[in-house]
Amino acid sequence: MVLFFGVGMAILSFSGCKSSDRHCKNVMCTQVFVSITAQITSDDFPASAISTVTVRSKSDAIVHMQEANNDANDVFEIVNDSHLSVIGYNKNERFFLQVYVYGKLHSVYDYNIFTDCCHVNLESGPYLIRLFE
Repeated sequence: MVLFFGVGMAILSFSGCKSSDRHCKNVMCTQVFVSITAQITSDDFPASAISTVTVRSKSDAIVHMQEANNDANDVFEIVNDSHLSVIGYNKNERFFLQVYVYGKLHSVYDYNIFTDCCHVNLESGPYLIRLFE
């Protein structure tokens, strides 16, 4: 009975990978949704003045945009698992996080992201970004 319950819970906690990559055909993915983020802080600019754009270096395509917000949230998303279909499975790619202050480009940060059959993963790039005037 305990074994049956354990197997049942394991099945419920995994879902089939929706990847078209042939190497991912029989992979089971967890229900975890991964989002790679950076905390952007500044003593010189309010959080409501900051926005970001994530650009794929390979194609210069915009992958994600996050507008400035007024709730003083200083966490900005770079990529998440929903971008897997755009990035591809089992890839290692470079992305640029463009940080805008009051609509003008302030700085650019380099990120290396790798994907497996299920999730995006951060290989390198800053978790914390501090903006100065």
